[in-house]
Amino acid sequence: MNVALIIVGLGLLLLGLFVNSIIRISTISYGVVTFFGRRTTRILPEGIHLVWPLGINKVEKITFDLRTTDISEGVGKDTGKLKVFSKDNVDITLAGSVQHRPAKPGTFRDDGMPLLFNFLEAAEAAISGGLRDAIRDALGSIAGCHDANEFIAKREALVRIINSYLKLKIAPHADEEFFTANKLTLKKLPLLWSGQPVAPGDRIEFYEENAVIIDKTIRSAFKDPKTISPLEERYGIDIETFALASIAFDEKTTTALGEARRQQAENTRIAEQANALMATFESLTKPKGGGKGLSDKDAAEAAKVLVGITSRVETSEIRGLSGGGTLPIINLGGPAVKPTTTTPKGGS
Repeated sequence: MNVALIIVGLGLLLLGLFVNSIIRISTISYGVVTFFGRRTTRILPEGIHLVWPLGINKVEKITFDLRTTDISEGVGKDTGKLKVFSKDNVDITLAGSVQHRPAKPGTFRDDGMPLLFNFLEAAEAAISGGLRDAIRDALGSIAGCHDANEFIAKREALVRIINSYLKLKIAPHADEEFFTANKLTLKKLPLLWSGQPVAPGDRIEFYEENAVIIDKTIRSAFKDPKTISPLEERYGIDIETFALASIAFDEKTTTALGEARRQQAENTRIAEQANALMATFESLTKPKGGGKGLSDKDAAEAAKVLVGITSRVETSEIRGLSGGGTLPIINLGGPAVKPTTTTPKGGS
């Protein structure tokens, strides 16, 4: 009887250990196996797996879904929109996002450990800040070589430049092998590697002229582990793409430009009104028919009403028109002015 109980007990113990050793990794996830709390290079794909029970092995589960980092939102002291400064000293703000996921299993660091460990060791704020710094570095020196309006208009080329920095081991403008393997041009002329990267002031044009081959290289980057960018290696991530939501003058500059446009419109209105006033004054003092016009004082008052500067005249009648009578003036705001008739000198 005692032997039977021992056997049953051992059976239950073994069953419990077996159940405790089963681990399930869900879809779009991986599991990093630890041995007494230390990460190992064993990474479990989705499915059912056996590990050592009793805490000998534990599994750190990681989802590989696509994550989105908004580069227009800073962290801590870096709070605020990402800014660069143009050649004409204008602040330019960028808003956009970077889509990325943890590094693929099978990619390794120089020490032979999975690159995924870098992701596990990096704080979310560190990754966000690193992405912002990389984008600022990619565009900062370029923006300083162009006027703000010119820089903002090159949206497509700027996205291409940023994706090159984020996804490629070496950006095309600084890659000697890329120069050698492809027929690149700058200012429509064949471009040979000179030992120096393309200058910041020429990079937008370089990325526009060689867009086809550069875009193809960026698209194929995720297929080749050898093309992992320094940023991807540092944070253990696989960058999918950068999407630019907006690029514009900063709020202060936008407000100043709006005020300048309003002032310009007001100046234009005043100038047009002054021209109309002078033309009306001339027509009243020097009629086209050659007759006697109004006095300067009466013409000035009448012109103001006709142009819309004032809505009433001070006198109820304006005398002296050739042939007698008064100038019929429409009263735009004051009490009604009743025209009167005068008799020319010598008339009956």
